[in-house]
Amino acid sequence: MTTTSPSPAPADDRIVVRYNTNVDMSRGKMAAHVAHAVLTAAGVHPGGPIIVLGGKPRDIEQMTTVMHDEGRTELEPGTLTTGTDFVFASRARREQATRDLMQIVATTDDPTIASRISAAVELLGA
Repeated sequence: MTTTSPSPAPADDRIVVRYNTNVDMSRGKMAAHVAHAVLTAAGVHPGGPIIVLGGKPRDIEQMTTVMHDEGRTELEPGTLTTGTDFVFASRARREQATRDLMQIVATTDDPTIASRISAAVELLGA
């Protein structure tokens, strides 16, 4: 995936994403690249892959963030459309959390706590 410099936002603050209709790709691939484009344009892309999967409403409703359509075009207002469990944390916040956790590891006498915190730091990936 490559990126280019963002263009200025339209006057009405809509986000317009165009996908290449000359490229044969699955709906999931297209949806993932739409998400990559929007996150990159907003300056918040975490850099990892985006995986788009189909899901039943009961599964989507359990996710941390869910989207419901406003009903202005194709769908009825309130239609559940998508969800994600992704929670954005900036690199600076992850790095600060890592430093804070490692300070606790350095000062604790409990090897179980140190081990658990070290595992959490590894998950942060900072």
